[in-house]
Amino acid sequence: MDRIYLKQHIPVISRVIFSLPIFFMILLLSNFYTFYLFLLLIFLLVFGFNYEYIIVRNGSSLLVVKIFNKTILSIKKSFITPDYISLMYQSFYESSHFSWYPNVFPDTKFKLYTIKFFKGNNRETVFKTDNKEEAIQKANMLSKLLNVRINNTLKP
Repeated sequence: MDRIYLKQHIPVISRVIFSLPIFFMILLLSNFYTFYLFLLLIFLLVFGFNYEYIIVRNGSSLLVVKIFNKTILSIKKSFITPDYISLMYQSFYESSHFSWYPNVFPDTKFKLYTIKFFKGNNRETVFKTDNKEEAIQKANMLSKLLNVRINNTLKP
């Protein structure tokens, strides 16, 4: 096992808030020119967008951007070299307010299982999921790959 794939969590409300202005712009512009219907493609691509981290043993990790599970961009990503990995159940708060966009959706609070790298006072979140077993499995795989201990704060 030389590499681990960590598909990242993107909340649906974020996708909706980002794509709503695009959708309304499509509706408005397509009334005047049918040429602007190609923007509908951009609207659909937002919902197919995802990204993942690929953690590699030798330290040359990657950030891979995908649309409908097809890789479109791969960038070298550097993570801190951890002293230990922490596995925890963490609360998140997401405001639906977006720049000038009015707050029409309620703010959301949710909890996710997270895996973080710690080195001294530095920390870096590398994975979030709502599946406890998946989080434990990925943390164990990362621990073996990077040869570091796990600080598991989850209740058995």
